[in-house]
This record gives sequence, structure tokens and C-alpha cells, in this order.
Amino acid sequence: MKILIIEDDESKIKQLSKFLDENIINCDYQYKMSFQSGIRELLKNNYDLILLDMTMPMYDKSKYEHGGNTEAFAGEKILNEMRRRKIKVKTIVVTMFESFGENSVFTLNELTEKLKEKFAGTFIDSVYYNASENKWSQELKKLLQDNFENIDWHV
Repeated sequence: MKILIIEDDESKIKQLSKFLDENIINCDYQYKMSFQSGIRELLKNNYDLILLDMTMPMYDKSKYEHGGNTEAFAGEKILNEMRRRKIKVKTIVVTMFESFGENSVFTLNELTEKLKEKFAGTFIDSVYYNASENKWSQELKKLLQDNFENIDWHV
């Protein structure tokens, strides 16, 4: 299974990578840390799944660059770009936030329902990630089991 992780938080990338390594046999994954690098990667390579952060910088951070503004709905913008460019890859949002937008415009549940409606067939669901709990990994595993028949799981 080929997976693209689009995520800017390094500790969350490590936890997602550990989850994939411990649970899925023959899992090939890459990660990108911004809107722009995520889109570029999607244009170059084919993936079976995207694990997508919702809030991230527009550009990669570096020693000399701060990554541009953090965009609260960068994940939704990536889904829009995918639809526009006819890139059909199943996507699960994995986020540390329970609300989005200025003054908490959307709760995670509201955003998830909006994305399911807007990106039916591509967007699977959202998982709330909390580093101090294991619930996120159980939810992610269930979503993968329910939506991908060809995954070889470690026992």
C-alpha cells in the first residue's frame, strides 16, 4: 500500500509512521510538510491513500523560510486541487484541532460532514489526533479496515 502523509508536525509524523510500520505489511509511505509540497507530490506519484492534516503552512519550512501563513483549511484546499486536477485518492484527515477557522467557525464534526458531502468518493472521514491517547490509532485502523480490502495487517 502506498500512502502519502501531508502533515507539518514532526511528532505527529513520527506517530503516524510508527502506526503504519507496526500495523501494515508492505507499506510504502512518504511525507510532505506543506500545501505546496503535498500538491507537487500528488502530481508526480500515485498513492492509494492520503493521511491529510487540515491546518498547515502553505510552503515548507526551512532554515531560511518560515513556511508562509498557516492556513486553517489547507487540507480542504488540497482536496479542492485534487478534484480540479482529477486526482482520485482516498483521503483521511488526521487533525489535532477540534475546531477550525477564526473564532472556531466549524467543529471537527461539522467540517467532516461538509467534506463528506463536498468530496464524496474521495474523502473517507476525519480522525481526531491526541498524542496522549491511543484512541486515534484505533479509529484510523478501523477506517482502513472498512475502506481497504487489500491491506496486509501485522498480527
